[in-house]
Amino acid sequence: MNRKAIRIAVIWIGLVSTIALAGPSYDISLSVDFDQGTFAGTMRVAYTAPDRLSDVIFRLLPNGGGIYGDASLEVSDVKVDGRPIDAELTGGGTTLCIPLSSPLEPGETIVVDLSFDGRGARSSEGGASGYGVLTKGEAVITLAAFYPLLAPRTEEGWVVHPVPGFGDALVADYAAYHVVVTTETGLGVAATGELIDAAVEDGSTTYRFATGGARDFSIAITDGYEMTEERSGDFTVRTWFTPDDSDAGRAARRLAIEAVALYEGVIGDLPIREIELVEVPLHEAAGVESSGLILISSEYAEHPEDPFYDVIVSHEVAHQWFYNTVGNDVIDDPWLDEGLVSYLSHVFLEQTHPGAAGDQLRRWETSYEAASDKYDHLTVASRLFDFPDVSSYTSYVYSGGALLFDAIRSEIGDSAFFTALSDYYRENSGKIATPADLIGAFERASDRSLDRLFAGFSGN
Repeated sequence: MNRKAIRIAVIWIGLVSTIALAGPSYDISLSVDFDQGTFAGTMRVAYTAPDRLSDVIFRLLPNGGGIYGDASLEVSDVKVDGRPIDAELTGGGTTLCIPLSSPLEPGETIVVDLSFDGRGARSSEGGASGYGVLTKGEAVITLAAFYPLLAPRTEEGWVVHPVPGFGDALVADYAAYHVVVTTETGLGVAATGELIDAAVEDGSTTYRFATGGARDFSIAITDGYEMTEERSGDFTVRTWFTPDDSDAGRAARRLAIEAVALYEGVIGDLPIREIELVEVPLHEAAGVESSGLILISSEYAEHPEDPFYDVIVSHEVAHQWFYNTVGNDVIDDPWLDEGLVSYLSHVFLEQTHPGAAGDQLRRWETSYEAASDKYDHLTVASRLFDFPDVSSYTSYVYSGGALLFDAIRSEIGDSAFFTALSDYYRENSGKIATPADLIGAFERASDRSLDRLFAGFSGN
């Protein structure tokens, strides 16, 4: 590893010591043209082989359309350990295969350098294509999956899925990031990780962020927003909302702080100690999670007094435990995080709006039963691409998944239920978990088999 990578590794170790990092490390330098909605950068990734490798795979998720709309991402100047390499794009431009001149043995490390550029999808009054997570709007540009993302690797090989038109697309290793972002002075920059420093020069401001562990690195750059920070103990919550929606920002801060306190009490402490919540004009989504950065739909920010606003914020906050810290394959096992955090939002609602929590359960039951009648070949545990549309996906994965966890809680009791979640979180932090990991945690905590209960929801 070169001197630069060693320096960054020291930063990462200082930022997080609770999770042993075995994944890749990213060093990214990014320039963003806010007015044009375009970006360009360079990236260095250090990666240690988990097994014998003949190639390395990166994902260019925006090129798959779907939830990223008509955003795009291109790569050039690929090098491995300083030597230029001819890489191959496959999968409609979503998969970059970098061949290795000689096999990489387990435990050996390579350094990949490359350049990239891209643009966000365009937002308008008629709405943007995609969710709005890599999108240029009038007053904000969202940058999720803006860089080539190293595919995770399992015993079966590289994890490579098509980009879906609904649900989530990003499956990634827990990684360390050092990211430098340069954009026009006067804009607000919210991002994954901690802000290390910022410097102004010739009308541009350069921000330096770092995190010792994250599932992804995302950015939101705003114009004319209000940033407000609130601390509770050693945890910081920042909101970036428009002046007209300052009440929604205030509510989001309160809800996030309360949700963090609740979840840390029953599950375990987060390795990150700050979260950013940003109001953006999302499409077909009430909120979207990324590592340490949460997007809240402007539509729902208009009604922060509605109990559903509590659900949105607490749901996305819960993803910092189950998506960011404990990962899973969101294509093969979407219920593993979405069903769980949906139920955790119910646990939160029990504290803030007990009556609304009961209503929530009844809505889930109605939604799940209707979908089960219409699509009886599907289950809560179906793969994302098995679902014909977003309605059936939501009814099974969110509603049915949440009902599964409610049934487990009723079966084994609160003590065993939350002990299992805490054990699952501790044992799988920094990893990509599987259904067997979660089911095993519940069975060990309750000292009983739950095969029959799971079979009722999964069909297995």
